[in-house]
Amino acid sequence: MNPLTTGEVFDIEFLNPNPSFSKTEKGPVYRVSFEIPKDVWDEFVEANTKGMILAARCKAVEPKGEPSKTTVKLTGELAKPPKEKKVRALSQEAWLMIGTVSFQKYVSVMLKKPENDTTDLVANQYVCGMCNIESKSQLDTDLEAAELYRIRIQAPYRKWVNK
Repeated sequence: MNPLTTGEVFDIEFLNPNPSFSKTEKGPVYRVSFEIPKDVWDEFVEANTKGMILAARCKAVEPKGEPSKTTVKLTGELAKPPKEKKVRALSQEAWLMIGTVSFQKYVSVMLKKPENDTTDLVANQYVCGMCNIESKSQLDTDLEAAELYRIRIQAPYRKWVNK
């Protein structure tokens, strides 16, 4: 009897998880792909999987010895999308930093312009360009832009200020 067609709880091993995420028009999409044993694959192939949702509780274990089993229960409920992690108000931090003479001098150096030739508008364009965003407000909701801000703007600027 195939548990995928009866709604019974069954054990499965998720091997070599491969997490990833991508941005879409509706927001980020998170995916985890994994390998499964052949017998489980055969059950998936035999089952009518259209519209199927697998709900699971998983536990990561060290790959020593026998992996622990994970219980999977089929449900008819739609999976809830993951809560979008809101990044601390980086837009406000960026806004304050862009207005400082020190950051404007830093941008001048980075753009190879005369030291007092940068305005807050140029500094703002620099931040947006380096983070691949159109507005600083995106730093609060776009995790990739926030990470680019930390790597390409925040860390180098702090290093430059403290040298």
